[in-house]
Amino acid sequence: MGAEPKPLVNAHAHNDYEHARPLLDALDRGFCSVEADVWLVDGQLLVAHDRGKAKPGRTLQALYLDPLRARDDFKKFLSELEEGAEGGTKGSP
Repeated sequence: MGAEPKPLVNAHAHNDYEHARPLLDALDRGFCSVEADVWLVDGQLLVAHDRGKAKPGRTLQALYLDPLRARDDFKKFLSELEEGAEGGTKGSP
């Protein structure tokens, strides 16, 4: 794997879902903010710019949440959050 991208804290991936690899392309380039237009259709959160262009397989879960959960850096982030939460409660009455 190559070097980690420099975080672009002031950059925003507008309409990120129009890219070949939503979320992943933005993260690989250092973006710290992404946009996804989400529509509730038949009980599913579908990602599309317009509701009429929403397609069943393009869910928020499939395009963003699952890929994020699969990333090692996100797993490390969650682990650190859990450790911090546990550490913050130690010694509490």
